[in-house]
Amino acid sequence: MNKNIKKFSDDLITFTETHNLGVIFLTSKLNIHRTTPLVQHYLSLPDNCIGLNISEIKGIDPLIIELVQNAGQTLSPVKYTISDTQIGEYFVEIHHIGNQKDTQSGIMLTFSKSTNNDNLNYRLGLMAQALQDQGVKFLKTIIKENQTVSDLAQQKDMFESILANMTEAIVVINDHGCIEMHNQAAEQISPLIKAGLPLAEWIEEYNFHVPFSDRIDIPKEQNPFFKALQGKEGKNWELYMVKKGNQNGGIYLNISVQNLKANLFNNGSIIVMYDITSRKQSEIELLNSELTKRALLYAIPDILFRVNREGVYLDYIPAKDAKIPSSAFVSNNIIDVLPSDIADEILHYIEQALDTGAPQTFTFEHTYEEKINHYEARIAPIDQNEVMGIVRDVTDQIESEHTVKKTNENYRKLIELNPAPLALLKSKGEIIFINKSARKMLHISENADLTDKTVLDFVQKGQLLTVKTAVSQIMRGDYFERSNIFKMVTTDGKHIDVEANGSVITYNYELVVQVAMQDVTQTKRSNQKNRNSNQLSNNLLDSTTNSIFFFDSNKNIILDCNSNMVELLGFNSKEDIASKSIFTFSPNIQPNGVLSKNTFHKIFEELTLKTKPICLFWQFSKKSGGLVDTEITLIPSEKGSKNKWMAVVMLNT
Repeated sequence: MNKNIKKFSDDLITFTETHNLGVIFLTSKLNIHRTTPLVQHYLSLPDNCIGLNISEIKGIDPLIIELVQNAGQTLSPVKYTISDTQIGEYFVEIHHIGNQKDTQSGIMLTFSKSTNNDNLNYRLGLMAQALQDQGVKFLKTIIKENQTVSDLAQQKDMFESILANMTEAIVVINDHGCIEMHNQAAEQISPLIKAGLPLAEWIEEYNFHVPFSDRIDIPKEQNPFFKALQGKEGKNWELYMVKKGNQNGGIYLNISVQNLKANLFNNGSIIVMYDITSRKQSEIELLNSELTKRALLYAIPDILFRVNREGVYLDYIPAKDAKIPSSAFVSNNIIDVLPSDIADEILHYIEQALDTGAPQTFTFEHTYEEKINHYEARIAPIDQNEVMGIVRDVTDQIESEHTVKKTNENYRKLIELNPAPLALLKSKGEIIFINKSARKMLHISENADLTDKTVLDFVQKGQLLTVKTAVSQIMRGDYFERSNIFKMVTTDGKHIDVEANGSVITYNYELVVQVAMQDVTQTKRSNQKNRNSNQLSNNLLDSTTNSIFFFDSNKNIILDCNSNMVELLGFNSKEDIASKSIFTFSPNIQPNGVLSKNTFHKIFEELTLKTKPICLFWQFSKKSGGLVDTEITLIPSEKGSKNKWMAVVMLNT
C-alpha cells in the first residue's frame, strides 16, 4: 500500500481510539474490509474476520445485522441505540462510503459509548478538524493520486463520506484555483459549487456585502474567497452573500481559510464555511427589539430615570412636553435639581425599594406657576444599588376624580329629594343607595344600615328569580324602560305590589342599575274590583233572555254584547261582533225603503233631544245571510253621556 495511504489509515485509527470510537469498514457486499481495535469492546469478532460477511459472524446482535442490511438499501444515515447487559447502552451509526453506483462503495459502522452531545456529527467534526489541522498532507496525497491509485481512491471516497456527514461546508481548491472537493453542506449554501469549477468564476455569480450594512460591498482584497485564491489564511471572517439578480435576500457566512503548503501544491486552500444566517437574524431581531424598546420608552409621556442609592441620575428620559433637557439631570444628584421636600421623599422611597427589593409607589404635589400639579411616582429596584423610576403627571386624573365625586354627590342629593321611590343597585342587586321615598314605601327607618343588603331581601320568595333576571337583563342593556310589577315585602311584613323600571348609569366609575318604583297596591286592588264588577255585569247580561248590545253613536260601532246577541246573529263569540260597525250586521236598505245608515242617523238625531228610551224597528243580517226583524229599545248606558247606548233587542214576530 502506498505509504501515504497507510499513514492516513493509521492516523485515522489512532484518532478513533483517542475518541473512544470503534469503526468497521464493510464492502458493498457487506464483507469486513477493516476494523479498529476498539470494536472488540462492543463486538466479539474472530481474529481472522477480514473478508467475512458480517451476517456470517456468530454473536453479533441481530439488530445490528438488520440495520446494516437496511442501510444497504438507502443512502440516509442510520442511527440507533442498543442496550447490552454487560456493556450498557451504546450507539451504532451507519454511513455510506462513496457512491452507491461506485464499485468501490461500502458501509462504515461506528460504535461509541456516549452521553449528552457526543454524537457522530460531533465526533466526525473532531475528526475533520484533526484531518484539517494534522492530516493536510494526506489530503494532498489523496487529491494528487486519486486518479491513479485505487486504494487511494477508496480512502478518498471514505474521506468524502466523512465530509458528507459534517455540518460545516467544506470546499477544497487546488493550486490552479479550481474546486477539487466539496461536501453536500457546501452545495446547500451554493448549488453552483461543483468539482472542477474555477473558484473565480463562482465568485463572479455573487455579491458580497459587509454584515449589518446597507448592501455595502466588501473590497476585493478583504474578500475571504479571494484571499483563499491568493493562499492567505484567516479565521472567522463574516460576510453577507447574495446571488446576483436575487431579490429575496442572501445568507450570512462565517469563513475560515487554511492554506495547503506542500511540495505537491503551489497554492491550494481549504475553505470552511458556516451558515450563520439564523444567528445573525437573531442578532438583528435583538437589535431591533432594543431599538423598539428604546423608542417605546421615548414614546411614553412619563418621566423615566435611573438613579443609584446616593440619588445620582445615571440616565434620564424627560416627558414629551418637558422644557428641561436630560443633560440637566444626568450625573447630578436629586437634591441638587428638585425641591428639597420632593427630593427627600424620593430618596426615602429609593432607600426602601433597595432595602426591601419591592417596588414603591407614592404621590406628591408640586406648585408651578400658581397651579397645583399632582404626580404619581413608582420606584423599582434594578439591582442592589440602582433603581428605575417613573413619574407620571396625574393632575387631570385627580381633577377628573374630584369632578366625578362632586357629580355623584349632586346626583345623590337629587334622587334623595325626588318624590318617586328610587334606588341604585349593583349587578347582583346589592343596594348602593335608596332615597327617602323608597325607604318610606318599604317601611325602612332613616337610620337603618343597608350595608350588605340587597333588593332581594325585600322581594317575595316566589319572585326572587324574576327580580334577579330583571337586574341582570338591565345590566346587559336588554331591559331599558320596561315596567314590571313585582311583589315586595316591607320591613314589617306587609305585602305590596310595586311597579318598577330600570336603566344602567355610571356611578363612581362603575355601571349600576337605577330603579324607579311606584306602589300600585291600591290601584291594582281597584282594578280588580272593576274587573269583578264587569264580570258581574257580564254574568247578569248573559242571564237575561233578551239580546243586548252596547253602542257608540259617534263611531257607529258595537262596544260589547251578551251571548244572546251572538246567538241571534249566528256567530260563535262576542269578539266576532265587538268593535265592528252595526251596519256590518245590517242590510243596505231597511224594510221601509230607507238606507240603513240614514235611518240610524235620523234616529240618533232624535235621541239627542230626548232623555227617555226610544223604540225602533230594525232588520239585521245574520252570518248565514238570512234576515231577522227586531224591535230595539235604546237606553243611555252612562249617566250624562249622549253617545253611549244600551240596546235591548226583541224579535218582531
